[in-house]
Amino acid sequence: MYSHTSDPDVLFHVDGKDLIRYHVGAVTKDVVTTFDFCSRGAWSRKATRR
Repeated sequence: MYSHTSDPDVLFHVDGKDLIRYHVGAVTKDVVTTFDFCSRGAWSRKATRR
């Protein structure tokens, strides 16, 4: 997780191919963008082989 540089109520994290913005006070989240160019399946297979 990464915190917003100027808003302490906002955290960011990646979930699969989605960049998620989490609003701590409101306990809500929304998708900022989706990384369509990523191939999650291929990355996951590589990561599990190690």
